[in-house]
Order: sequence, then structure tokens, then C-alpha cells
Amino acid sequence: MGRMTSVMVRKGSKRTVVLIALAVGLSSCVSRLASGPWPSSSDREVVGLDHPSWETHLASLLPFADHRVVFFGDQRALADGEWQAMIEAIVEREGRMEALSPLIGIIDSGDIVFDGNHRDQFHMLAEILAPLRPWPYLVGVGNHEVHANRGAKARRNVVDFLGPSIGPEFRVDRLYYRKDAPGHHLIFLDTNDLVYGADGSRSRRMDLDDRGRAQMQWLVRELGSIDEEEWTTVILHHPFLTSSTKHEGHAQKVWSLRFEGLTLPQILAEGGVDLVLAGHTHTYERFHLQTRTGAGFDLINVSGRPRGEFLGIGKGGRRARRIAGEEIADLKRRGWKDLEGWRIEQLDAMVDAEADQWVELRIASADSVVGEVFFLRDGRSAVSGGSFILGGAD
Repeated sequence: MGRMTSVMVRKGSKRTVVLIALAVGLSSCVSRLASGPWPSSSDREVVGLDHPSWETHLASLLPFADHRVVFFGDQRALADGEWQAMIEAIVEREGRMEALSPLIGIIDSGDIVFDGNHRDQFHMLAEILAPLRPWPYLVGVGNHEVHANRGAKARRNVVDFLGPSIGPEFRVDRLYYRKDAPGHHLIFLDTNDLVYGADGSRSRRMDLDDRGRAQMQWLVRELGSIDEEEWTTVILHHPFLTSSTKHEGHAQKVWSLRFEGLTLPQILAEGGVDLVLAGHTHTYERFHLQTRTGAGFDLINVSGRPRGEFLGIGKGGRRARRIAGEEIADLKRRGWKDLEGWRIEQLDAMVDAEADQWVELRIASADSVVGEVFFLRDGRSAVSGGSFILGGAD
């Protein structure tokens, strides 16, 4: 179990000492289970990921228009075999689907290691990702790799690992960036700055610090420079909608954060965003959101499967729930604000057979984008969970 903790107690309170020892031991066991196989050491320096840059890979494919991306997230909890099996399934599919349009990149919604303070975890991550080496690997940075912004060491390690393939715009003080493909724009946000603040101390505050405001200014500027006739995807770690109860406080905060009088979802909708990809909650679900003016986008959360339980405790909060038909009422009941003028539809949710998953997006034009979800059954074999048309229709 865990180590004993020394405490001063009153005479005759041996039961208290035993309970404290048990609590510390259980906490230690839970921590070890959560970290799984990740090393807690920093014996080696972080080496940049050996994958092609986005620009280099796209240049090797030109000319092309139709293309695909593969999206997954929150795999660090499944790095004891399931993540590796999922990667093998993705590579195997690529080997037998030569008639498909080119795969231009792998997108990850974050939580790529257990604790980014430990440099050796990035060496383990590079080994896990090795089968995906032919493709760029782009990340919407999660809370685990930057340790929720508590200290700069973890952010430095993330930049050293991902920076060489993402580019010089990816820096310790700004982990957000944009990548473009023919007819398709991808914007990666750093929601850690929006949820925790630059120093990790603002999780309960609803305002933005200087670094958060700088990111929002950048986002508005980038959206203003994009042709709305083309497809725009935004990738972030913390979702602003979720049917699960785990991390719902984070989602409520991101939903209601305001910049220049507008909430983040309003900025995305009015800025012409078509799709938001998110993670963090270890669920799979899809929503369509629309304002009263008709502006809207799809939200897809692809983030592994619930696994954070010990003796059956803790997993239920991560399960997605069916809230179709009562989305607004359910969100209001659980604490969401600023819902006026929104129409929200839950289109799909993984509520029964829980499985690891990824989504393939096929982009033919701004008017023809199809997604397909794949589930990893029994931790090994991949099966299709069906295709869907982006834009709220199935």
C-alpha cells in the first residue's frame, strides 16, 4: 500500500491512525493505477518527435483537395496496451484502403502523457507513436502534459517534444496554433490557459488573465481571416458541453468565458467554425449547436473510455448519458448558464458498450464532410460504429 504518514493524535485514538494510514495507502494505490505504465523519472533529455511537419507532409501530397484526418484523445490512461492496439488498427486500415483520399494528419485532443514534468514519459510516448511516423501528429494540449499549468517545467517539455514538428509558433507562452490544408483550416487552442490560467491558480475564476486574453485576441483575428466558404475545425482539450458529470465544472467555465462581450461558443459560431473536436471527459458523444441566427457547428468529443475507477468507484461520473430531447433543461439543471438563444442537439453518445475509439473525418468540400467512428472491441479489434454527415444531420 502507501507509505505511513506521521500524525499527532490523542491517546486512545488508534482507530484514527489506522484510518489515516488506510486513506494514504488507498490514495497511493489509486495514483499508481491512474499513472499506469508511465515512468516517474527524468533521466534523459526530451527529444523532438520524429514525425514530418504538417507543411512537409502536405507538400509531398500535392496536388490534392479531398483528404482525411484521424482524431483521438485522452489515451494516456490506455497506454498499457489499448492505445497501442488502436494505433495498430489505424495503420492496418491505411494499408488496405488505398482508394481513400490521403490521410494528412493525426489529431490528438491532448492528455498525451500522465505528467509532463517527467521527461522520460515523452520517450515512452515517442515509442507508442512510432507506427504513426509517416504522418504529422498535432495536439490540442491537455492538462496532464502541462500539469494544469502548475509550473513551467512541464510546458517546456511539451514544447521540446512537439515543437520541432509543429513549428516555431508553438512556444512555452503560447501552445495554440493554426494549420491549413486545401479548403480546410485547423485551429488548435490551449484551453489550459482558459481553465486554469497561466500559473494554474485560476480554476475557480471566470475571467481571463493576460495570456488568456492574448489567445482570444489571436482566435478572433484568425477566424476573421478565414473564408467562411471553406471548412474550419477547432481542436481543444476541455469541452464546453458534456452529458457526463465528470469535469462538468470545467465545461461550464469554458462555455461561459467571455471576451469582448461574447462567450467562446458565440465567437466560434459567429466566426464561421464548422466543427469542434474535444476531449478530457473520457467519453464519446456528438452534439450540434445553433444560435437563433442560424450560425452553428458540430461538437465531437472523442476521448477514450472511462477507466479511472478503483474498487468500482469513480467511473460512473465519466459515463456519457442520453439527454436527447432535454438537452437545455439538463444543462441548466446541472449549472450551465448563458444558454439563451441556443439550440443544442445530442446526436450520439457512448452509453452502453464502453470502448476506446477514434474518428476519421473525410473532407471533400465545405459542403461534403463525413465522419466515421471506430471502436476498439475487447481491447484489440476495431469495428465501425457508423458514418455520419457533419452539420447536424445523419
